[in-house]
Amino acid sequence: MVKKKSKSWNIYKGMSIYLRNDSPRYYGCLRLDGKYFRKCLNTESKAEAEKLLFEWKNSLITGDDAVVVPVEMKFSTYAEKLIKKQMKYDEPPSCIYTYKKTQGLLNRP
Repeated sequence: MVKKKSKSWNIYKGMSIYLRNDSPRYYGCLRLDGKYFRKCLNTESKAEAEKLLFEWKNSLITGDDAVVVPVEMKFSTYAEKLIKKQMKYDEPPSCIYTYKKTQGLLNRP
């Protein structure tokens, strides 16, 4: 059995599309910040694959393609719970409330 070489095209620096031997669809490859991403672009048109590759790269850069985290799992939710808990503490001798120190740490630039 003779193996066929995959067809691939470099579109731009760190961006390429390729055809696999077992599929008529195009696949995209991206290299961003030292990370390697691959996925099927679900198209059989080379021009459309190029367009989809640029859209995919844009969504990765802007964060639109990021994993959606539920509200109850976000850092800000836990920070608010901590501050509410610290508000119930007694007044310390220094009169500097713990929750105010925590708010200052969380809201620093």
